Amino acid sequence: MKLTYRDKVLLIVILLCIIWAIGIMLVIRPKVQAVGTAETELSTVQAEYEKVQQDLAAAETVKVQCNELLKEAQEYAANFYDVPKSFEAEDILITLLQNSSNPIDVSDMTINGPVAAALSPYVADVTEVDIPIIDAADIGRTPEQATTGNTSSTTTNAESVGCYNYTITFKASPDNLLSFIDKIPTSNNKTSLVVTSLSIDDYGASEYEGTMGFSLYFVKELEGENVDEVLESNEEADMDAVDAAEEE
Repeated sequence: MKLTYRDKVLLIVILLCIIWAIGIMLVIRPKVQAVGTAETELSTVQAEYEKVQQDLAAAETVKVQCNELLKEAQEYAANFYDVPKSFEAEDILITLLQNSSNPIDVSDMTINGPVAAALSPYVADVTEVDIPIIDAADIGRTPEQATTGNTSSTTTNAESVGCYNYTITFKASPDNLLSFIDKIPTSNNKTSLVVTSLSIDDYGASEYEGTMGFSLYFVKELEGENVDEVLESNEEADMDAVDAAEEE
């Protein structure tokens, strides 16, 4: 069968259409699908990236806040003694008592500890005193307030700290005893050595004799300029403790 020129052209066009359709099915369509899948994955990755960025920003904010709290904690901790061994705690008070400026004579001293002690901030209760003439006027207050008065207080949680307790037997004049007690809260640039008890045999005597109790509160020093350095320091201390325990 002999094909005319018109038939040949038509056949070529048909073949081109078939090849084009096959190309779309085998090449172009998979590529389009792959592009669509890639776009979906890109959107997912971008969303995850944005979330990670938000988490990093939040973590950085938390880190800054932690570092600020660390500085505040270090400032408070500076008022306390660092963790002393028993002989070091004894030396602290002995050095204070043997100082030439110490105005009292000490004949005996005992020490016990360390123990855990609950330390609470001092908060004063504020009470409004009712005055009869004001109560009668009853200005700006309910009858219950006018007759019962108002008391307000703040409750704070206690924190556990380390503590050594001392007891000394002393002899001193009243003025020298008061002078010594006044110096205790600022000794060694610390405020955590405090007088907790005082017993005087005869308050009418010209020279007092009796016993005095002290408490030395201490906390572990937080070493480091930031939270990361503190954590690293604690890890090293833990490893040293483990190594020491293994050597024993």
